[in-house]
Amino acid sequence: LECILDITRKYGSTIIFTNTREMAELLGSRLRLYEKNLKIAVHHSSISRTGRVRTEQAFKAGELDAIVATSSLELGIDIGTVDYVIQYGSPRQVIKLLQRIGRSSHRVGEIAKGSIIATENDLHECLAIVELAKKGKLERTSVLKGSLDVLAHQIVGFSLEYDELNKSDLLKWIRRSYSYRDLSATEFDEVLKFLVEHRLISVDEFGRIKRRRRAWNYYFENLSTIPDEKHYSMIDIITGETVAKLSSSFVAEYCHEGCDLICRGVAWRVVSVDEDRVYVELSENPIAPIPSWEGELIPVSYEVAREVIKLFSRKEMNSIGISKEFTERFSEFIKEQQKFFVPKPDKIFLEFWNDYTILHSFLGSKGNNALAYIFAAGLQAFFGVEVRPRVTPYAIVFNTILEPPTLVRVAKLLHKDESVFLEYLERTYLFKRIFLNVAQRFGVIKRGSELDRVSLRKLISFYRGSPLYREVIKELMDMKFDFSLASKLLDDLAFGRVKLTIVPSLSPLASMVVRGVPEFKIEIKEGGPVDLFKRRLEERRM
Repeated sequence: LECILDITRKYGSTIIFTNTREMAELLGSRLRLYEKNLKIAVHHSSISRTGRVRTEQAFKAGELDAIVATSSLELGIDIGTVDYVIQYGSPRQVIKLLQRIGRSSHRVGEIAKGSIIATENDLHECLAIVELAKKGKLERTSVLKGSLDVLAHQIVGFSLEYDELNKSDLLKWIRRSYSYRDLSATEFDEVLKFLVEHRLISVDEFGRIKRRRRAWNYYFENLSTIPDEKHYSMIDIITGETVAKLSSSFVAEYCHEGCDLICRGVAWRVVSVDEDRVYVELSENPIAPIPSWEGELIPVSYEVAREVIKLFSRKEMNSIGISKEFTERFSEFIKEQQKFFVPKPDKIFLEFWNDYTILHSFLGSKGNNALAYIFAAGLQAFFGVEVRPRVTPYAIVFNTILEPPTLVRVAKLLHKDESVFLEYLERTYLFKRIFLNVAQRFGVIKRGSELDRVSLRKLISFYRGSPLYREVIKELMDMKFDFSLASKLLDDLAFGRVKLTIVPSLSPLASMVVRGVPEFKIEIKEGGPVDLFKRRLEERRM
């Protein structure tokens, strides 16, 4: 906190980026509490548009010293002069770091200025990202191709535009789009058949396509591919202004009359909860809970994970642009880690801690996600062992002891076989959530519908093998998993090209995984002085 304040005093107008809305609220409220004279606001997508615009205008007018923001301020919103950018915690991607730092000094002839404030849990990741940025190595842009739900929506859109369409002409038009240039006639026909079966279009024996009555509602109800989630409007009871949108799960768990919560970096007290609204008034409670919002952590790429491996074998660190405190802490971290093992690209290290197995695989977020699900599928199918893996970009934690022969056996059984993995995937909450979203985009169920588990299971079984089902698998493979990375590692394990090595526990790398990311923990005695609170914050290691 003191470091952030020093920077704002030295440079002037500052954006402080965080990766999640919860952390933005937490950091904003703590900064406001720590330094009463700091003019600061919080900006993220769950704050009402009125609130966001007011913050943007105040910053542009020089009425604010700093904004704590998520990716909501990454792009071209005009907020005037930004003198400096702080990234709190790892940016998780090289492109994120450069985009965010690039918001500062955005004037001809000036150089962008910014810093990363690393936490104890992401020293290695922050340094790896900085090293890749210096080398000009950015993550590759992934262009989604051939999304079948979007294709279905566009076909219906064409049918609304034209009274009659020729099937072959429509296919030619669609293939002019880069995302659909490789669309096969077979896949196109399957989507047409799906739309006919759901009474959205008709296709006669001559290949003439016409809209049906349901087409209008379907098309306009599905203009966005963003899934619907029930939200409650948080209303300031004094002004009638919408403060933010709260997720239904947070409202159900925390929001009741008299409870406090943090939003826009300030404390509010719940006055009442209606069907779709939460009425609040300002509160003085500085340690109220932060609302939770549906969202996902930025994935860490395979390239960043492999760069982390290189850091542990480096004899000297390039200290240009790196603070002395960071250099000392990271060197200490490396020395401690080397007492246990040094990560290698051709070795997988295993640690056993209590009843957990920690597998250090360094495949990045999507690669490790795929590997965790594959191992979970194989262990359940062949050994009857049900595991609940916890995944980071650098390791997977299994809630049971898994010896190397067991993992190698799973690798040999599954390294060329996707079927066991796909059968397991279909039973997961992740698959069901994506299936529900895609089914809505295909018009199978109405937007905002919620199905019980039995109904959803029957629906999945009915549509297995359909364009809808294939789109669910495709979306998971594109967005959540890197199956090729995981399959290659399984192949290497199966044929002995990569070795599994057991090492003593608990290494610093493993410790990060099992303890998770630390939250701010603050204690304030009833009516205690603010000086005591500030002193405790100053003593807190960050």
